[in-house]
Amino acid sequence: MRKRCLAASYDKDLAAQIAEEHSLNPIAALLAVIRGLRDDEEIEDFFDPNPFFTLDPFALPDMDKAVERINRAIDNFECIAIFGDFDADGVTSTALLYTYLESKGANVLWYIPDRLTEGYGLSVGAVEKLKDMGAQLIVTVDNGVSAADAAERAYELGMEVVITDHHKVPDVLPRAEAIVDLQRTDCSSPFKELCGAGVAFKLACAMELEDDTAVIEDFADLAAIGTISDVVNLTGENRAIVKAGLRSINNRSRAGINELLDVAGAGNKYVNATSVAFTISPRINAAGRMGSANRALELLLSDDPETANGLAQEINEANRTRQAIESEIFAEVEQKLFEHPEIRYAPVIVVDGDDWHNGVIGIVAARIQEKYSKPCIIISRNTEDGTARGSGRSIEGFSLYDAIKNSKHLLTHFGGHTQAAGLSLMAKDIEQLRSEITEYSLNTEMPFPVQNIDLKINPAHISLDILDAVSSLEPFGAGNPQPVFGLYGMKIEGFSPVGNGKHMRITVSKGDTRIFAMYFGMTERSFFYSVGDTVDLAVNLDRNEYQGSVRIGVYIRNMRPAGSDDIKVLEGLRLFDRVMHGEELTAEQARAALPDRSLCGAVYTQIKRRGSWSAEYEMLCLRSGFGEDRICAVASAVEVMVQTGVLNRSPAGSIVVNEQSPKVNLEDAQLMKKLFINSGKIMRSDPMRSWEEKINGETEEKKMNRQADFTDGSSSFDDGFDKLYEKIKTMYRDDELETVKHAYDVAKEHHKNQLRQSGEPYIIHPIAVASILADLGMDSQSVAAALLHDTVEDTDVTKADIEREFGDEIAQLVDGVTKLAKVPTETKAEAQAENIRKMLLAMSNDIRVIIIKLADRLHNMRTIGYVREEKRRETALETLEIYAPIAHRLGIRAIKEELEDRAIICLDPVAYKEIEDYLNSQSASRKEFLDSIIEKIKERVDPLVSGCKVEGRIKSVHGIYRKMYIGGKTFDEIYDIYAVRIIVESVIDCYNCLGVIHDMFRPIPNRFKDYISTPKPNMYQSLHTTVIGKEGIPFEVQIRTWEMHQTAEYGIAAHWKYKLGGGTASGKFDKRLAWIRQMLESQSDSEDVEDIVRTIKSDLVPEEVFVFTPKGDVINLPIGATVIDFAYAIHSAIGNRMTGAKVDGRIVPIDYQVKTGEIVDVLTSSQPGKGPSRDWLKIVKTSEARSKIRNWFKKERRDENIAEGKAEVEREFRRSFIRLPDDEMKSFLQRIAERQHFDTVEDFYAAIGYGGVSLIRMMPHIKDEYNKIVKASAPPEIVLTQPKKRVKSSEGVIVEGIDNCLVKFSRCCNPLPGDSIIGFITRGHGVSIHTRDCSNVPKDLEHCGDKDRWINAYWDSAIKEDFRATLMISCLNRVGMLADISVQLANMHVMINDINTRNFKDGRSTFSMTITVSGIEHLKSVAAKIERIDGVLSVERAAT
Repeated sequence: MRKRCLAASYDKDLAAQIAEEHSLNPIAALLAVIRGLRDDEEIEDFFDPNPFFTLDPFALPDMDKAVERINRAIDNFECIAIFGDFDADGVTSTALLYTYLESKGANVLWYIPDRLTEGYGLSVGAVEKLKDMGAQLIVTVDNGVSAADAAERAYELGMEVVITDHHKVPDVLPRAEAIVDLQRTDCSSPFKELCGAGVAFKLACAMELEDDTAVIEDFADLAAIGTISDVVNLTGENRAIVKAGLRSINNRSRAGINELLDVAGAGNKYVNATSVAFTISPRINAAGRMGSANRALELLLSDDPETANGLAQEINEANRTRQAIESEIFAEVEQKLFEHPEIRYAPVIVVDGDDWHNGVIGIVAARIQEKYSKPCIIISRNTEDGTARGSGRSIEGFSLYDAIKNSKHLLTHFGGHTQAAGLSLMAKDIEQLRSEITEYSLNTEMPFPVQNIDLKINPAHISLDILDAVSSLEPFGAGNPQPVFGLYGMKIEGFSPVGNGKHMRITVSKGDTRIFAMYFGMTERSFFYSVGDTVDLAVNLDRNEYQGSVRIGVYIRNMRPAGSDDIKVLEGLRLFDRVMHGEELTAEQARAALPDRSLCGAVYTQIKRRGSWSAEYEMLCLRSGFGEDRICAVASAVEVMVQTGVLNRSPAGSIVVNEQSPKVNLEDAQLMKKLFINSGKIMRSDPMRSWEEKINGETEEKKMNRQADFTDGSSSFDDGFDKLYEKIKTMYRDDELETVKHAYDVAKEHHKNQLRQSGEPYIIHPIAVASILADLGMDSQSVAAALLHDTVEDTDVTKADIEREFGDEIAQLVDGVTKLAKVPTETKAEAQAENIRKMLLAMSNDIRVIIIKLADRLHNMRTIGYVREEKRRETALETLEIYAPIAHRLGIRAIKEELEDRAIICLDPVAYKEIEDYLNSQSASRKEFLDSIIEKIKERVDPLVSGCKVEGRIKSVHGIYRKMYIGGKTFDEIYDIYAVRIIVESVIDCYNCLGVIHDMFRPIPNRFKDYISTPKPNMYQSLHTTVIGKEGIPFEVQIRTWEMHQTAEYGIAAHWKYKLGGGTASGKFDKRLAWIRQMLESQSDSEDVEDIVRTIKSDLVPEEVFVFTPKGDVINLPIGATVIDFAYAIHSAIGNRMTGAKVDGRIVPIDYQVKTGEIVDVLTSSQPGKGPSRDWLKIVKTSEARSKIRNWFKKERRDENIAEGKAEVEREFRRSFIRLPDDEMKSFLQRIAERQHFDTVEDFYAAIGYGGVSLIRMMPHIKDEYNKIVKASAPPEIVLTQPKKRVKSSEGVIVEGIDNCLVKFSRCCNPLPGDSIIGFITRGHGVSIHTRDCSNVPKDLEHCGDKDRWINAYWDSAIKEDFRATLMISCLNRVGMLADISVQLANMHVMINDINTRNFKDGRSTFSMTITVSGIEHLKSVAAKIERIDGVLSVERAAT
C-alpha cells in the first residue's frame, strides 16, 4: 500500500565525532544518530546493552511485596498456580516463572485458559478451577490487572493473588497482595516497556537477591521470545534481554526450541530477532489459536528431544491449519469489502462474519490493516448464543484502544493498547459499534502511513562496510527497525517472477552500477512498472552467505515512481475514500474528484491495453498520462465505469474491461451525479454553457434572435463573403478572384438548405474557413478549396464535378480535406486513424491540404459551444492531440495556440477559468511592467540597431496550463508568462541585441536557447533568453529578424505569403515537408492502423533535442531519444548495422539518451546481414525507429521470429501453468491466432517475435480461455475407499488386498510419498504404481478396458523409503550456477543421481536433475530452496 516516504535528518559532524570517540563504524554511528542517540551514555548502552541488567527490579511497583509473598509460599510449601495467557508472550512468561519456581523447590502448577471457551485473562471460572486443583496462591503473568471480579472471588475462596502484568491499568485496581505493572503511575523504573515475559524475568531476577547471572543464562531465551512476539520496543532493557536470549537460543540449550526450529526448516540456521518473529512466534501462537496453548507450554518445558519433536510436529501442523483458516477468512473479508464499499472506504474498517475462528481474526485484521493502510477490527459473531468477539490492529498515530474505549457502553469486555486491541459484545450491537467508531475516527486526525528512510545512499557505495554497520545495530524489531536505505532515481533494467509467481526479482541500475533486488509479496500481475521506468526504492540490506563468501542481499520494502509527491498521492486517495464513504464534500473537493470524459477515456484505454489492472491507482494515474493531483479523479473514473458496467471489478480488486458492455452515458453513474451536485453543477455540460459567450462571442438571447432572422424567409443576412472579398481583392489577380467568386456561388447553392448546429446557414462555415486562410496569406486555390471543402462530403457534389468546374488542383485539395466514406474499421479510433492517414497522404502531395484542414478545425473550435457535450469533448481532445501538434510542426503559431486554448476550455473549463482569472487580475500590473521593460529596452537598443520593433506578449493559457497542471508548477515558478519580442533587420543585429539584454538584466542559468544556429524542425528561428529585472520578475526575451518573424507566425503558410508578395519561396520548403513523407513511410508496413495517431501524439511535440552528426548536420529528436533513434533518423541502413555509438568522442551505452548540442558518431558493422537487436524495441523512443526495427525483423528474420515467438509463448505458458495435450494445444493456439486475425499459428509466432503483437497483454484473456477448457474437461472425482484390513506393504506401498507383492514405480510419472497413487496389475511384473493424475491412468476407471486390473494403493506411513525424482531447472546461463545448485543440495543432504544440461541462444540453461528424496513434501522443500538461488527462473517436477 502507498506510504509517505520520510527521509531522516541527521548531523554528520556529530556522527563523525561519535564514531571517533566510541571507535564505531562511521555508518553505524550515523545510523545511531538517526535513531536519536546523542550522549555517551546512550551510545554505550545501545551498542553494549548488558548494563541494563543492572537496573533495579525493585523499582517496579510492589516488586518487594511480590517477592516476599512468593518466598513465603515456597517456605510454607503452599501450592502456587502460575496463571498465564494463550499467546506467545503469555506462554513464555508461564514457562519462565514455572521453571524458575520449580528450580527453587516450590510446589507449583500452571494454568493457561482456553482461547475459545474461556477467553483472555483471569476469570471467575478459572479461579474456581484452581481452587479445586489445590492452589493457595495465584501468580498471574501477562494478565490480571483488569481481573477485579476474579481476584475478589479468589479471596472469597481463601486464596491470595499476586499480579504481574504490563497492560494499561484500570481506574480501580483489583484486590491483590502485590500488583507488579509498569503502567502504574507510581512505577519508578526508568524503563517501562517490558512485555509480560519481561516482567516475569524481572521477578525471577528480584528473587535472586545477590546474583541474577543464573537467571539470565537459564531464562533469557524465553524472555527474548516473549519480548519479540509481543512486538514491544527493542530498546533499553528489552534490547539487553533479546541479545542475551538470542545467544542462548543459538547455543541450542533448550530442547523444545531446538525441535521447533528443526520442524520449521531452520534447524541449521543462525537465529536472529527476525527468525524468532517469523518462525518461532507464529507457531507458539498457533497452538493457542487453533487448539490448546498447553501443547506449546509443554514443548518449552520438555527436556526430552523425542517428546519435544512430537510436540513440535503437532504445533507445526496447527500453524498450517491456522494459515489455511486465515486465508479462508481473509478471502471472506475481502468479499464483504467488495460487496459493502461503505465499510471498505470508512476511516476504520469494521467487518463482521459468522463463526469466524476467534484465534485467527487478529491476524486477518493485521493483514487488512497492512493492505489498506487503515485501522481494522474483525468481529466474529457466535450464531449459537448471539455474542461476538473482535480483534483489531491500528496504524501508527491512531489509538485503536481509545477508539474502542469510546464505545465501552456497548462492550462486555475490552483491552489492549494503541496498536492492537480486543473486545467482546452482543452481536446485535455490532452495527452501532461500527457507526460510533466511524464517528470517532472522523473527529480524530488520521495520519498517513509512513515509510521511514534512514539514509539515502548511492547504489555504487553499497558495500560490506554498510552490512557491518547494519549488523552492529541488531537485534531489530519494534522501536529499532532494520535500517531502510533510499535508492533514488533507479532505472528498471528487467524483472521476473520467482517463488511460483509470489515474488519478483528486479534488476535496477544507476550510472554504471547494477543491482539485483527481491520484492517479496509483489506478483507480476500487480507489478505495473516497465523496463526503462525510473523509480525510488526503500530497501533493506542483508548478508547472504554461500560457501564462505558473502553476498549483499537487497530487499525492496517500498517502491514509487521517481520524484513522486507522496502527500498529493495520499491526499488524493484519502479524498477518494471520503467520496466513496459518502461523506460531505466541499465544492473544491468534488471538482478534484470529478472525472471528465477524456480522463475516463485515457483510464479505459490503459486498462484495456494492459488486459487488466490490479495495481494501485497511482500507477494507473501516471500510466494514463495524468499528474498526482488527478489521482482521486482517476479512481473516481474507475468507479464510474464500474457502476455503468464498462469495467468489471473482482473481489480481489482486479479491474477488467467488460467486452459485452453496451454504449452507456457515464453521467448516469450515481457517483457522477453526486459529484456534480457537490461541485455546484447540475451536469458536466453546464460549465460549458457558461463559456458559450466566450466561445461564440454572443449571449443565448442574441443566439435565439439571430436564429429567428435566419428562418424568417429573409435573405438579407450577412454571410461574411463581402468582407472576405474586400480582404482578397488586392491579393489575387482578376481571374483568381473570379474563381473564388464562382466557388462561393457553387457552395452557397448546394448548402442553401443546410444549417449548422448553431442554427446558422451552413455557408457561414466555409466562408469563415476561407477568411482564416486569407489572413494567413494563402493563395486563391486554397481559398476556393476552402469554400468548397464540405460540398463533396455533405452534398451531392462529386470530386469529378469539382474537377470539371475548377480544375484538377482545386479538386485534389477538396478531396484531401474530405473525410473517408464509411470504412470497414472495428473502432472509432481506427476510423480516426484512417482519416488522418488519408489526410497525410494528401499533404505529402500538397501541403495546402492540412492548412485548409487546420483552418476548418479552428472555425469548428470557435463555434464548438453548440455541439453536444460528448462530441465537444471528443473533438477538443482530437484537436489537442492531433491538429495542434501538426500546426506546431508546420510552424503556424497563431493557429496552434488558439486551437490549444479552445481545446482546454472544453476539456477543463475550471482550470482555464482559474488561469484566465489570474491573468485578468494581473492585467493592470502586467501592462505597467511590460511597458516599463519595453521602454527600457528601446532606450538601449534604438541607438545601436536601427529599424527594430519591441513588443510584449503573454504566454498562451494552454502553455501555462501544461506547466501548472501537468508539470505541477505554480504561477510563480513559470518564468516565461511574460515575454518581450525584439524584431530586427539582420541576424547580426539579433546577437548584438542579445548582448545588450544580458548587460541590462541578469540572465537565468540554463535558460538561453539559440534557435537561429539550430532551427527547430518547423524551421522556427529565434534567440530565447530568460532574464530577471530589478523588480525580481522573470521574463523571456525573443530576438528574431522580420523574415524569421513571418515564419514564426505563419509557418509553412509564409511560403505562399512570399509568393503572393512577389518574393522567392525559401529553398528549404521541401525539407520542411520531409517529415510528412518520413512518417508515412515508417507507418506503411504497420499492422496497427492506430499507430499513426500514436506517432503524431508522441513525435510531433514541442519538446525536442538537437544533436549533431560528425559532419555538422543537425538531427532533431524528441526528448528521451537514444543513440539508436539517432541512427535510424539518419538512415534505416545505419540503424540496422549499428553496433554502438560515441557521444562527444566517448563510447556510450546503447540506451544513452542524447542531449542538445552533443555530437553523435554511430559505429556500424560491415558484417553482411547484420541487423538490430530485439531488445532495442524496449529502448527506442521514436515510432520511426521502432517501426524500422520491426520491419527489419519482419522481412529478414521470419524463421528467427517464429522461433523467438514460439519460445516466448512456451515461456509464458509455463509461467502461467498452461498445459494441454499436443492435439488440444494445437487447436488452442490456432483459435488464439485466428482471434488475432492471423491465418496460421506460425504467423502468430512471427508477429510476437518481431514485436508486432504483445503476448503479455493477451495473457489474461488466454488464461481465461484456458481455464474454461480445463473446467469443461475436468473428470468427475472418483472416490477410492480405504481397505478395511491392514495388509503388509512392499517398497513402502500398501496394495489393497495383496501382501508382499512385487511393486515397481512407473517411470512415466515417478510417484512420490504424498502423491495420490493407484496400482496396475501387470502380467508377470507385479503391480505398477502410478500417480492418480498420470496421463496413463484412465480418467474414467469404471468404463475403461482393463478396469479389473486397476487396484487401490496407498503409501505406508510407517515405513520410510528413499525415492528418485527428476527436477527441470530453468536458469540463467552463468558461471557457477551448477556449483550453487550442487552446494544447496549438499547442504540439504540430498543425493544427486543424474544430471543433464542444455543451453539456449537467449542466455538460458535447463538442468534435468534426478535426486533422492523421501516424499513429495521433501521434493517441494528442495525445489523451493533451489528456486531462491540467484539466476534460477523456475523449478518444476518432471515426469521422468
